[in-house]
Amino acid sequence: MKTPAVIKEIQGSYGPVSISEKLVQKIWLRRDFNKSRLRTNGGETLRIIDPGKWNLLEGPDFKGCRIAIGNKRLEGDAEVHFYQRDWTQHGHNRNPEFDSVVLHIVLFEPRARETEAVTASGKKPHTFVLLPYLRQDMEEYALEEALLTLEKRDRVNIFAPLLEKSVEDCRNILMEKSRLRWERKVDASGRLITEFGWAEACHRSTLEVLGFKRNRAPMLDLANRFPLAKMAGAGLPAEYYFEEAKADWKLMGLRPPNHPRARLRQYLGILENNANWPAALERLGRDLEISDGKFSDTAEFRRSARIMKLKERFFDTVLGKSISGDRLDTLICDAILPLLASKDRANLFDWWFHWYAGDVPASITNLFNEGAVTERNTWPMGNGLKQGALQICMEHLQ
Repeated sequence: MKTPAVIKEIQGSYGPVSISEKLVQKIWLRRDFNKSRLRTNGGETLRIIDPGKWNLLEGPDFKGCRIAIGNKRLEGDAEVHFYQRDWTQHGHNRNPEFDSVVLHIVLFEPRARETEAVTASGKKPHTFVLLPYLRQDMEEYALEEALLTLEKRDRVNIFAPLLEKSVEDCRNILMEKSRLRWERKVDASGRLITEFGWAEACHRSTLEVLGFKRNRAPMLDLANRFPLAKMAGAGLPAEYYFEEAKADWKLMGLRPPNHPRARLRQYLGILENNANWPAALERLGRDLEISDGKFSDTAEFRRSARIMKLKERFFDTVLGKSISGDRLDTLICDAILPLLASKDRANLFDWWFHWYAGDVPASITNLFNEGAVTERNTWPMGNGLKQGALQICMEHLQ
């Protein structure tokens, strides 16, 4: 078997985060990044035909990788590292097992005059820098990986240190952890708005959230290929867009409501009812009153802010009655509120924290109920408690 994957601590948006080389390998394997206009470090166009078979034994990380560099097709192996210099530091330049490597995938940009990868036989694999093409920062990838891993693990052990504290301390810790998630989401939304503009940022964020959690990447690819105006004006059915990304969907284990066809129909329903829905969202956002943060519990905030009435307005006037239930709450928390907060530089944390939880693992809900962290009449499960729990999960698995 291979030696254990390397762990690196990198600087995230809000402090250091530890990630493993195996996570970078999974991103490559799943092609979970923006695949349009890829270029090698030498400036040549790159097309991924097949990422290869993940090799968990000795030798290159991926066997049978097929790519196109310009008009030339190449088949061989691929190796993944954090840095270009890792090739030499790991001794691949002396190991004939790596002679068949045609692509060296690195997360970070090589330094000036840094030695390129060279095989024992003197060949030079092409180098591809992954970081510029990631659809989100590495912290978010780590969180998604934590969620997938936690589906097969006992959450009791992860939350045991938290649940040993008083109920009040538990809630305060979860609020503190969730604030990290909020700041990160607002920051990411701001970058989207700066790069693509308000309407396109809404379009991209919404499609990505509708891909939760296994199909975010192909949804984002569709947003790249079909901007808001193009998708709204085309009048094409969901089946067309599904077929456009057919090779990339992850369908195993999906419940029918989460199938990409169903989610694409929902989004096309929004466009059919209101092609310029981001403008309607912007108008609604102006009606959000900034909270003073003095509410004693979630139930009090929801009553005072008339949060159910606002949810109905999102459903009706912005989203054309197309998206409802838990996915509506997830969309509001993961995309809409961070976008509004970033655009208007408004403090909407209380709205986000006390909003309904949306999609949340049932075992976390049950665990918090049993530990009295949640209480039906004052502290029902909300988005903030969920987000705090997810942050703890990610930190536990680093």
